[in-house]
Amino acid sequence: MRIKTSQRLRRFAVIAAIGLYASRLLVESSVLPSTGVVAALVMLAVSGAGFYVTELASHRGITLNPLLALYVYVLWPSPNHAVAAGAAVVAGIGYIMANRREPTGNQWSSISDFAIAAPAFALFTHTLSRTVLPADAGEFQLVSGVLGVAHPPGYPLYTMLGHLFTLLPLGEPAYCVNLFAAVTSALTLAVVARTVRRATGFPSAGMAAALVLAGSTTFWAQSTTANIRSMTALFTALSLLTLTDFIRDRSDRSLSRFALCFGLGVTHHSSLALLGLPFVAALAAADTSLVSSPRRWLRPLTAFAAPFILLLYLPIRSLCGTPFDPVPIRTFGDFVQHVLALGFRGDMLYFTTGQALRLRSEITLSILSLQFGWPLLLIGTAMFLVLLRRVPRLALLFGGVFLINVVSAITYRAPQTVEYLMPAYVALVCVIGCGFATLAVWLERIPAIGTIVLSLVLLLSGANLIRNYPSFIALSKDQSARDYAQSVLESAPPRTVILANWHHATVFWYLQQIEGRRQDVSVRYVYPEGTLSMAENTIRRIASEIEDRPVVVTNRYHEYDGTPYRFVPFHGAYLVQSGPSVTTSPEFSELGVELSDRIRMVGYQIDRLTLSPGEVLTVRIRWQPTVKLEHDYSFFVQVLGPEGVLGQGDITHQAARYETGEIVTDEYLVPLYLTTHPGEYDLITGAYFTVPEGGWQRLTTTEGGDHVTLPTIQVRERQSVPASQHPMRKAFANGVCLVGADMDRSVHGSQRLYLHWRVPGGLDDQPRLALHADGDLLASEPLPRLGQGGYLTTAHDLPADVIQLWVELVSGSSELPIPVLGPWNRPSGTRVSLPRWTANSRYVPLGGEMVLTGLQTDPDGPIAGATYRVQPTFLSQRAITNDYRVSVSLHSQSGSRYAQQDSVPAMGAIPTLKWVAGWSVEDPHVLEIPVDASGEAKLRLTVYDAFTQRPLAVLDDRLVRSGQGIHMDLATVQLEAPLVD
Repeated sequence: MRIKTSQRLRRFAVIAAIGLYASRLLVESSVLPSTGVVAALVMLAVSGAGFYVTELASHRGITLNPLLALYVYVLWPSPNHAVAAGAAVVAGIGYIMANRREPTGNQWSSISDFAIAAPAFALFTHTLSRTVLPADAGEFQLVSGVLGVAHPPGYPLYTMLGHLFTLLPLGEPAYCVNLFAAVTSALTLAVVARTVRRATGFPSAGMAAALVLAGSTTFWAQSTTANIRSMTALFTALSLLTLTDFIRDRSDRSLSRFALCFGLGVTHHSSLALLGLPFVAALAAADTSLVSSPRRWLRPLTAFAAPFILLLYLPIRSLCGTPFDPVPIRTFGDFVQHVLALGFRGDMLYFTTGQALRLRSEITLSILSLQFGWPLLLIGTAMFLVLLRRVPRLALLFGGVFLINVVSAITYRAPQTVEYLMPAYVALVCVIGCGFATLAVWLERIPAIGTIVLSLVLLLSGANLIRNYPSFIALSKDQSARDYAQSVLESAPPRTVILANWHHATVFWYLQQIEGRRQDVSVRYVYPEGTLSMAENTIRRIASEIEDRPVVVTNRYHEYDGTPYRFVPFHGAYLVQSGPSVTTSPEFSELGVELSDRIRMVGYQIDRLTLSPGEVLTVRIRWQPTVKLEHDYSFFVQVLGPEGVLGQGDITHQAARYETGEIVTDEYLVPLYLTTHPGEYDLITGAYFTVPEGGWQRLTTTEGGDHVTLPTIQVRERQSVPASQHPMRKAFANGVCLVGADMDRSVHGSQRLYLHWRVPGGLDDQPRLALHADGDLLASEPLPRLGQGGYLTTAHDLPADVIQLWVELVSGSSELPIPVLGPWNRPSGTRVSLPRWTANSRYVPLGGEMVLTGLQTDPDGPIAGATYRVQPTFLSQRAITNDYRVSVSLHSQSGSRYAQQDSVPAMGAIPTLKWVAGWSVEDPHVLEIPVDASGEAKLRLTVYDAFTQRPLAVLDDRLVRSGQGIHMDLATVQLEAPLVD
């Protein structure tokens, strides 16, 4: 009788869990508050379905006890979709583990592989880049199309397989080569799952490992673009699979398969040869007889060597005169140099000093966190310890691959560390999968432990997929590389020579050789030669070409200002002119406005008139000095609203450089402040000069105005979630939702609060936003309406001593507070408590691309004659497609520069081209302070485009007013005297 009562209680508890959980989700799916009656009716309806399910399960001997995990969300104090999903995942995994054993057999193996590869391929294809891509990706698309010879080490297998994909009737060749990556990555996931399954006998562990890898940022990125890293991951996975088979059965057949896969990997990319160290150690540990049986080596060595015949493709195609062969192979020495990539040997073991290794190790941890997140890394560490305890051979194999790849990557100087770590990513997910399976067997008497671990792995992996999905959707639609190259090519004068960087050169070549565009134009890749820098080499090449043919350059350097040439903005590049020009262009709308009888505003060109907050408006202005200029003049373009300037671009010109009557073309990139509200805004331009006594003075029109009016622009609603250090989801009863909050304390004596909102369209009652601190009302202002619905950011300047803040919305019609929705969308108070921020909290938007969110410096301060570490932290606002450099410098109060370091972020390891929305990147810089530096100094930050040298605008009106529009003064520091021994 007692047993039956207990069973009935458990059954009732399960029914209640299903009813309460499902009814809460259904009710909370609405943005409006619910009534108790509605919630009760929904709960009863779902509970009835739950009763039927439990009765059916009882008759079939199925236990539903794991569904009690749904109570986690039933009792959770506030609406949270992540917690709801977590509870469902834990309940689902617990149900599976409680009611069925892990299936085995070849049939399940094939089904499992397909169940992994098919949806992965669908996801990668859905987010696949649609056209030609810049830099190495463009080169691989080109060499695959024409069967060319890629840069060292050549990648012959990739080129030949990529060419087969270009024959598919699925669109342009570039797209088909991108598709090759999707296929390769889907196969990699299936191989990873099979490796874990073969090693442990747990299909669910293999699927979990594959899901972790699929959701990692760089693996996903490489799955959607033409690249050789996806094949590197595939051959790493195949080597681990076949070596795992050998550890299990110790057969010569498995050994030969491993040797063949490893040989293919080394042939594809010689860096994989380093993995031979852990592979050989694993072989020796698995079968000690291998050492004493040389006869067993013959077949494996033959299988390993066989793929090297593929390398003959390189000299054969080079001798045949392939359309793309930048470094022809004519001798055996050329062949060896190309295959071994000896030109890059100076980058190997580049970072070997103690300080460099320490910084690079920290950066590697940061990279792994960006790929998987700290919770998964902690789980991976725990699973490695479990594996080391229970199955040391597998732990040493996977751990050895991880360690060797990490060491080689962090000591190598190249701006692609996030990609060089692909073998380490594969090894890490194998550790997670095998560790989980080992833990489940070890603690089989406590199945809840295995359920919780697997659920956490699946939940965290799913969260990575969800977080990265918007960025890869945006990247799949990006055609900026094609648009740029096609526009420059099609508009170039006849017989133009384009001096291009590698980023753009490969796209130009693709359009010419694959699509047959503008064969009369010559595209030449410019790179540093000998002691000449990029700027010096470009100037030298300009001088040798400009007398015979038009010249276009893709890069803009400060060194150009000392030359007699004019660099006219030309579709994102620059048309070089040997001297002044007086010609106009029909592409420009006419202005014809005189400014102070000195300058004539000739015309303008605007790329678009509708954009969203944070986006960049491109405006080109043509002006003409009507007299010999006596001052250095600055020209500006501004976006004006009722609250003032909402976006600005400035360019300063040296008066002595320009002649009377010549026409000068300026290009302005004007990013809108993140706090710009939807509406119509004025766009103006003009000129000004600084006066000796300080300040500035604008030139005036004949009517007395101090600016020239351009067409108005329309700002629409933002449709992407603003990046925030403190994301949240606090829904109000009118449908408005607070999605994030950030604090900036970079300006001494004040602080600025940024609130990020999701506002529904057609909101009839315009609410008022109220900020409170310790019972006092600090600020109150209307929340802007959004016609179509979307996201917006509001900024609030507060007293410096305010610490704890609350926010509430007040109805515009009733003047009553609007309730905050809690469980079951029931009102639960009217105020939202905001986080407590640290004293050095920062949130400074930079050009709509990223936000400065933190700064760390050496606690002892800068010391003359020593090094000084400065580490800013950036939060990406979107998936970035431009290559930016970060400059950190130290200046005296008089403006002279003591020290400066410019670099790709994270010591070259994490280029901005690899960032996706929401990435938080730490960027350490080490400044060498001269021994004679002394006194007070300013620490300055500038982020600029690597090709155009244009700095990202500081989108904070307070800083702009203090002269920090294109750079930011991070801190004022006191230089200490040199240390004396």
